Amino acid sequence: MKTIIWDWNGTLLDDAGIAVQADNTLLARHGLPPVSLAWYRDHVEVPVERYYAKLFNLDQAPFEQLAQQFMEEYHRLAPTARLAGGAREALEALQRENWRQVIISSFEGRALREYAERFGVSGCFAHISGEDGIFSRGKVERAVELLAGEPGPYTVVGDMTHDYDMARALGADCILVAAGHQSRPVLERCGVPVLESLWELPALLHSGGDPAKGREAAQ
Repeated sequence: MKTIIWDWNGTLLDDAGIAVQADNTLLARHGLPPVSLAWYRDHVEVPVERYYAKLFNLDQAPFEQLAQQFMEEYHRLAPTARLAGGAREALEALQRENWRQVIISSFEGRALREYAERFGVSGCFAHISGEDGIFSRGKVERAVELLAGEPGPYTVVGDMTHDYDMARALGADCILVAAGHQSRPVLERCGVPVLESLWELPALLHSGGDPAKGREAAQ
C-alpha cells in the first residue's frame, strides 16, 4: 500500500504566521527587534535551538526556557490557526484512493493529536506521531523506528528541509510545499518537487511527480 507521510506544522496547518508572532513576543521581552515572516522563512531550521541562536544570546536566555515560553504563546494564538489551503481536500482525496496516511511531526504528540481532532482530520491517519515533550530535536530517527518493517513505497510531504532529510533516511520520495515555514529558495536546494500549495498535490501524484504537469491538472 502506498503511504503518505505528512508533516503537520506549516504543511497541513497554516501556522507560520503564529510562530512569528510568538517569536516576536519573546524578542520584545528581551528588548530585541522583531523579525518579519519573510526573514523567518529564510532562516528557521531544525533543530530549533540553532534558529534561536540567531535571535537570542542562549547563554543569557537558555533555550529550554525560551521553548517553554514560545509554546505558551503559540497555544494562546493557536485558535486563530486554520488548515492550510487544500489540506482537507488533499487528505480526503488520498483517503478515497486508499493511500495510507500518517503524520510524523516535531510538534508535541499530545497537542498534535488534539489539534488533529479539533480540525476534524484525525480519522484520515493510521498513525499520528509527535515528540514526547516540547523540545523539538528532530523526527528522522522516530520515523525510521515507526515505519521499520512496514511496506512502502513512501512519499514524504512537508514544508522544511528537515522533511527532506527524513525522506532520505526512509528511502522515500519527497514533495515540499512553499506555503509553510521555509521559503521556496530554501526548499529548492533539496532538488525535489516544490509546490505552491496542497491544492496541487493530488494532481502531482497522478502526474508521476512532475510539478508542471500537476499544476496544470490542478487548474
